[in-house]
Amino acid sequence: MSKNNRYSKQYMYNRQSKGFQQNQYKHVMKEKNITAPKAISEKKLRTTAIVVGILWIVATVFLWVYFRWIGLLIGLLIGAAILGGAFFFLRSKQREMITYYKKIGMTEEMYVSEMKKRAKNPKEVDAARKLWNKVELKEN
Repeated sequence: MSKNNRYSKQYMYNRQSKGFQQNQYKHVMKEKNITAPKAISEKKLRTTAIVVGILWIVATVFLWVYFRWIGLLIGLLIGAAILGGAFFFLRSKQREMITYYKKIGMTEEMYVSEMKKRAKNPKEVDAARKLWNKVELKEN
């Protein structure tokens, strides 16, 4: 091996690290004033659902014992309100995420392909596609 061939690497090419690329991406997002929505902690969501469920059962039994059938109906209405509130909360979080995805330039095909990886049945993928089409990006 000669002395000239000892350094075979190309020193002119400097590939940036993944961390550098992510920092550049964050800088561009900050310039465009786009922030990612806060994710919901699954553990916190599960704990809250269990606590609310137990409190609802206790309240329904209490109402049923003291007010009989009218109390039971009131308890069932409270349960329906809780379920409706949870549904609308999760749907709003999903819309928030889709708005973020649209702001960063994700296409519908990319979103649907990711949903196909996660969803277990085709109905969920169709629902995700419909929600993608319903959510409109508001220009500031």
